[in-house]
Amino acid sequence: MNLLRKLAFALATTTLLLAVSVMIISLFMIRIIGNEAHLKTELRNSGLYDAVATDLTSKISINTEEINSEDPIVQTALKDSLNSSTIRKFSEDVITSTFSWLRGDVATPSFTLNTKDLQPIFFESLTSQLKTRLEALPPCPTGVIPETTDPFTATCWPAGVSIDDQLATLTTELQNDTTGAFDTNNLSAKDITVTVNGQQQPYYQALDWLPTYYHWLTLAPWIAALSVLALIGLLVLLASPHEKGYKTAAIICAPIGLILVIAGSFIPQFTFLITNAQTAALKDNTFKDPLQTLANNLIHSTGSFLVIRGVLLLTAGVLLAALYIISSRQRRNKIRTGQLSRPY
Repeated sequence: MNLLRKLAFALATTTLLLAVSVMIISLFMIRIIGNEAHLKTELRNSGLYDAVATDLTSKISINTEEINSEDPIVQTALKDSLNSSTIRKFSEDVITSTFSWLRGDVATPSFTLNTKDLQPIFFESLTSQLKTRLEALPPCPTGVIPETTDPFTATCWPAGVSIDDQLATLTTELQNDTTGAFDTNNLSAKDITVTVNGQQQPYYQALDWLPTYYHWLTLAPWIAALSVLALIGLLVLLASPHEKGYKTAAIICAPIGLILVIAGSFIPQFTFLITNAQTAALKDNTFKDPLQTLANNLIHSTGSFLVIRGVLLLTAGVLLAALYIISSRQRRNKIRTGQLSRPY
């Protein structure tokens, strides 16, 4: 090789190492934070939606003349209306809309949660439970006026008083009294804000640069993969003899693949210990188990990702090494038979 060719070969070797690294890193980032389906699956399997629903239910306060949020019947009605399915649907709408914005499909994210829509579910659950309770009460003794006909506290039910009419009256009163328990305003993308230079802005305005970065992130693995193939071909052309290009590429791919396999197999074991210790220190038991499950699932997914990509790179390295061996033997055979002159 002349000097210029050697310099080009060294530059191509370094660039190949960089391209393989960029391909792995970009695929890793897309897998962990840039994959809509993966994010939804991990959140769904973590139990976090149940924890959020339980936490929100415990923080809703309804204290009127008719009901109290600490009553078990009211708690059940709140859980029925503000359940994990509601939280999950809204969260996945947010994720879907945000990724559509990142991909450039829409100018701004668009999602809405009208919490007033939860009221009919709340009232239906409440009246259903109260009706079951009242129908199970014994009739009040004849001629005795009960101390109360409050559906929540009555110990007997007077003859001739319609349970359905009583509950209908209660529902009407509650519709006027408990609207504060469910905010009647819609929660939309513009309501999720971040502080920039001391001013509140919708997150999609403050992060208006993010779709461009996301676009290049999604292209990076393809660009890097094509670059790897092109650089391997270039190494083969620049090498003298040409089969040494296969050897150089194999020396780059195989060790990186082996490192990824080892990292994917062993690093998660140590990470599990760290994340479990961190989540165990949480004082709020409501979120402790879901967050630990989410962290462990992400770590396991990351380990699997590294192992699979490592095996692919290791396989590519072995194939390149095999090409080097085959090409070298063919070259030696040609030299032995006189079809090719021995280099000096």
